[in-house]
Amino acid sequence: TGVQTCALPICAILKAMEAGERVRLTKEEVEAYLRRHGRDATSLIVASRLTGDLALLREAIQSSPEDAWGRLELALRSEDPAEKKAAIEAFRGLQPENPLGNYLGAQTAFAAGDYTKAAQDLLQSMDQGTLQHHGLALLDATAAAYVEAGYEPTGALVAALGQAVEVNLAQSRLSLGLSKELRGLQDEFVKSADFDAVEPTLLVGLDLGRRLQDPKAMLIEQLTGMTVESEFLRQLDPVTLVAGGASAGERLLEIEERTGELRTLSQAMVDFSKQAKDEDFARYFEIFRREGELAAVRWAKEQVGK
Repeated sequence: TGVQTCALPICAILKAMEAGERVRLTKEEVEAYLRRHGRDATSLIVASRLTGDLALLREAIQSSPEDAWGRLELALRSEDPAEKKAAIEAFRGLQPENPLGNYLGAQTAFAAGDYTKAAQDLLQSMDQGTLQHHGLALLDATAAAYVEAGYEPTGALVAALGQAVEVNLAQSRLSLGLSKELRGLQDEFVKSADFDAVEPTLLVGLDLGRRLQDPKAMLIEQLTGMTVESEFLRQLDPVTLVAGGASAGERLLEIEERTGELRTLSQAMVDFSKQAKDEDFARYFEIFRREGELAAVRWAKEQVGK
């Protein structure tokens, strides 16, 4: 059962999240939030996240057809193959330079057994722009829903972050699934002695892994990116030069060190949350917004024991 009491202190919110419970709003609170915001696309997406109701997400798309993020949410969360495919194509049309659309398209193509289209989508992704997300905008909008229901602002941000992590996990599962499919393609090319086709899949895998490691990305995405990149780096001779001028072996060592740092930071964040005051959490989220989660967690680590 979820925690439903308003004005929870941060420690209680964190304890609920640690126990795997969602910090929920009541149906009445969600409806009041929607009324105050005129049931615009953002509030409907937030309400859908808070309730798990995809009907609200479909309403968001209907009310604002040019809003890409409602399409992305539906592409990630719908279990209807036809609806999922339509949402992906619409998202790609609205954000043609965002490689995330190609990743989703490749996932659908793999599921349908259309390996040629999947490969085309992934190769095209390498020429696209920066991987774009909508997490920060929805983080603040979700926090607003909690504040309007009576939570104090910092506790609302903590609760909203828990909602954001669920969507980030879905995106991470997408990336890990693509990595697995790419390795499967490589195996098939090797079996058929089509060695010229192996290299492009390797390059796509390395590119996918690196794109996920943007310094401002959520930590779960960065860790996913390091996992994906490492899997493809291990296929290379350690002295082979890769993007950035380092050898494959050097890059693997760098990723190993970063992974160790993130593990340390994760434990430090637990310690920080046990001792932090409201003003500490407020400062944490200020850094989070400006520089990303990694910078915020590094700052939190420095505060432990002060």
